[in-house]
Amino acid sequence: EGQDSSFAAFLSDGEVVVEAAQRAVRREEVPFVEFRFTMNPEGDSRASVADSEDPRRGSHRRASRVRKSVMESRRPSGEDVAVESLISLTNKARAEAMIAEAVADGLTPGYDVNALPEAAPFGEECLLGLGPSSVTLSVCKLSVVLLLHRAVFEHLLQDFPKDRAALSRFQPELLPKANFQDLPICQHVDMSNELLDFFARHVERRIFFPGDYIEPDNVQIFLPKQLLNPSSNITYAIVSSGHVRVKTPPGLELAPFGHLSSGDILGPGSILPGSWFWSSVKVQALQICFVTVLHRGVIARGLEEMPREREKVLPLLIRENTGNPNVAQQVRSSERVAKILRERSIFANTSQDFLAEILNFGTVRVFMPGDRILQQGAEGNSMFILSLGLAQVVKETLEELDGSVVRNLYFIGGLTFGSVFGELVMLGVQSKRTASIVASSTCCTWEVEQERILGILNRHPVERTNFLKLVEEHLDKLAAPRVIHHKLFSDFSAQFRTLIGVNCERRLYFPRETIVREGTTGDRMYIMNLGSASVKVAKQSVMQIRGGSHFGFNMICSDKEKYTMTITTDTMCQVLIITRSSYQHALSKYPEMKEVALHLEATERSRQRKQFAGFMKLVHRRRGLRYLLEAMRDGMLSEAKNSAQMNDSNKSTLQTVIKGWRQEVAKSAELRQGDEQLRQFNDAQIYNWLQKRKRRIEQVKPDRERCRWMIDTISNRGPAGPKPKLEPIQSNANARAAARMQEIRDWSPYMTPAPVWRRRPQSPRTERGPRSPRGPSRARGHSEEASPRLPPVKK
Repeated sequence: EGQDSSFAAFLSDGEVVVEAAQRAVRREEVPFVEFRFTMNPEGDSRASVADSEDPRRGSHRRASRVRKSVMESRRPSGEDVAVESLISLTNKARAEAMIAEAVADGLTPGYDVNALPEAAPFGEECLLGLGPSSVTLSVCKLSVVLLLHRAVFEHLLQDFPKDRAALSRFQPELLPKANFQDLPICQHVDMSNELLDFFARHVERRIFFPGDYIEPDNVQIFLPKQLLNPSSNITYAIVSSGHVRVKTPPGLELAPFGHLSSGDILGPGSILPGSWFWSSVKVQALQICFVTVLHRGVIARGLEEMPREREKVLPLLIRENTGNPNVAQQVRSSERVAKILRERSIFANTSQDFLAEILNFGTVRVFMPGDRILQQGAEGNSMFILSLGLAQVVKETLEELDGSVVRNLYFIGGLTFGSVFGELVMLGVQSKRTASIVASSTCCTWEVEQERILGILNRHPVERTNFLKLVEEHLDKLAAPRVIHHKLFSDFSAQFRTLIGVNCERRLYFPRETIVREGTTGDRMYIMNLGSASVKVAKQSVMQIRGGSHFGFNMICSDKEKYTMTITTDTMCQVLIITRSSYQHALSKYPEMKEVALHLEATERSRQRKQFAGFMKLVHRRRGLRYLLEAMRDGMLSEAKNSAQMNDSNKSTLQTVIKGWRQEVAKSAELRQGDEQLRQFNDAQIYNWLQKRKRRIEQVKPDRERCRWMIDTISNRGPAGPKPKLEPIQSNANARAAARMQEIRDWSPYMTPAPVWRRRPQSPRTERGPRSPRGPSRARGHSEEASPRLPPVKK
């Protein structure tokens, strides 16, 4: 958002979240994953799948649905017959004429619009040069995004003058600015100019083509209709350019504009309330339309940053949802939040000063219906206190059904005012959110971040002790499995690992606390269960460790070892401690594991020695660079700091140092380049040898197959007999005799289909002597020689 880009982005595969004013306003996914909603784990599933009538397909994938959406508008389906019957003939004819004129030229002959790939477009205003990007795109998973740059787009438009003329209307000076004073919400509350300017800076600018169905957001696709109250959607879309047609179901009044009816055509400056789009109202673009969207998330963000405006607007929004006339006093009351905190177990025994500091450092957050307060699987470091409104707890799973992926949403239960959620992630007990929290109405929450509440705990030691006990109770069940299933003890028996896991100690460390110090002695081994910490050697940070890492194994094997590094926590960490006495006790109880322990000790000692050598090499390199910089700054450059120019001697010394340093760098780069070239040469040689060997194998393959076939033929059918002698044919021979002669010429004993060797009958005109019996006693000079045998083929 705010980036001056010169390209448009097209999401062809993946998922992105669109953000405005640092709030998620809509979500796009290609291809679209079907949704199934279940109000409770035992309830019935209610499918909400994007079908052919889903307006999302008209706007989300307009590149491949323009022609289809136009044809659907000309030929309504059976479900829209009742809707179309309410449209006046005048408005209908006018709308048909406008949309026919918009698509009269069509595309270049030879292209099928339905064959174009589906994609979700973003950044049209950047492509047309209307201004900087109005939204931020955050990729949720591995995605494929295509970029179309403005220079390429303008070059392509030179071959399409009609399209270039149609897009010429989109100029910054020709587009009117949105007037937020005319919004329905501004008619009831006098908003300040500061808040209206905030809205104007964070609107989303979108372009819709003829036949597209306008959708400001698509939250109704990702949530069931039971949780969406149309009157609570305060998103507004303002048509800045172009005309649109409104189609409503029978009997639905277009509040707050009761004078409108189905089929009416709206022009520039028209306001499209968000309640329409949650009430099955369809708004179709008749021309190329430029729409300015003010999302409800942007309104909520503005109310968060401006407390005075929040006290005026928030009671109005909550009163419309709940009908409570005393909501204004509840919004301004902080005693209500303090009372809520005292009802929670983690804040039950805290002092009044502790709660007062939490309220002072807490941040007010506002969420509109359909917004996700927490996202399942996301990382976080804060907790929330729901002071006003209602929310739903949602669990999300993915399932493969009939070759397609289906996303299941299970609504576990509801949250009312006073609910506290996210405290385990804030305290570091959990690393990610285990469920999603979706606002059912306008919600007001207090957000307390981990860094601030830990600072408060440092000033209140009693509450700090209570918090440590509470977190240890939650983490106690995770300690033993971490040790039992740790890869370090994988070669030990299950009984040995269980004994160590049960007897290990648990301890919590707050951020910036030291677990061990370099050079000290001890008798404990540490395993990180949760959190992250920094490793320092010689007072220099060399590595960061997380859950599952271990250090100090040699300390429990011998009493002559020392810790070779300093470990300092970065976040709240739970550390599992194995003492030397518990480890030796397990070895004495299971003596058959001593040999495994000796092998593990030697392996860990070698690994630690190599690791420490690498750390010291890094430390020496950093130290040498630091000494060089300090010598240059404090020594030869000391006069340069006090004078405007450097004298010749210092300048020559500096040039000599820099020249030597550049020579060393160039030499190192040359050595690395030589190694890389040698590696590439060796790879090329190996590849050429493999290709040459493959070609030789292919060349000798037919000969080997022929020899193998001949050996199988001789062993199964015997040797080949002599070819029969040919009798000359008289000149007056008929066609039958000629065919017989050709058959004899082409005859071969290896081409006969018979599985058993048979002799061909002798011609009556051929005079042959009696055949001698086959055997070793046959004379070599006999008139009929035996067929020569082939030499054996080596396999």
